[in-house]
Amino acid sequence: MVEDLIAYGQDGDIAVLDIAGRDQSRGRALTVALCSALEAALHTALQDEQVHAVVIMGISHGFDLSTAGVQVADLSSTPSPVSRQFAMLADVIEAAQKPVIAALQGPLRNEAIDLALCAHGRVAQAGASITFSNLHLGLIPGGGA
Repeated sequence: MVEDLIAYGQDGDIAVLDIAGRDQSRGRALTVALCSALEAALHTALQDEQVHAVVIMGISHGFDLSTAGVQVADLSSTPSPVSRQFAMLADVIEAAQKPVIAALQGPLRNEAIDLALCAHGRVAQAGASITFSNLHLGLIPGGGA
């Protein structure tokens, strides 16, 4: 299941985690499965003595919590399973003893920005754009902001 969602590669001493998963029925949803797969891939990279840094790719084009069945009302009450899993993922990134870098390409919005903000650093390609559309709803970025 992890391989379906995260492509793990290595370029020299850098682990490259490419978010490849795209559930055809949900689009590019930030799901518990995706957060768990990324967390598992991070643990693998962080435990590998040959790896000195981690790059997360494929964050672009955004994740949409609405496609994961989360409603705005859910965000103000008890945390959803996706929110709890994302918080655990953010904790793993924050506690990492190796740098975790988010490689940004194309348009980023909502939860994609939250994930990018969790990383220790961000590198953007020319043409990358960031849209905080959740701000219009009165919601602040959640992941590491």
